[in-house]
Amino acid sequence: MNKIEIAVIAVIVLGIAGLLFFGLDLKKSTETVPNTTASSTTSSNTTYTLADVSTHRTDSNCWMAINGKVYDVTSYIASGKHNSQISEGCGIDATALYEKERKHQSSEADSLLSSLEIGTLQ
Repeated sequence: MNKIEIAVIAVIVLGIAGLLFFGLDLKKSTETVPNTTASSTTSSNTTYTLADVSTHRTDSNCWMAINGKVYDVTSYIASGKHNSQISEGCGIDATALYEKERKHQSSEADSLLSSLEIGTLQ
């Protein structure tokens, strides 16, 4: 290979590396992260079906419906502050599970849940 071919290959490799780097960086900046400071009224305009909720049933992508509202609790699960019972509610109407737990009958739990609201259940 001559110097021109090596230079062209180097430019291509650097270009691809730059695209990958900036592409990943762009993805990070546009990821949807629950806004814990926003009021629930901003997110409650979106309506989801139980079928929509059911597609988010893993700890790394967990939505649940409780009392007619839809919540994305993925960030809460990732924080490690939860117990394993929360995972049981991923992808379903978890109203009965939520109400079954006595510790959830607190304003603190309701406030946390409100911060994770993404919409209403149709």
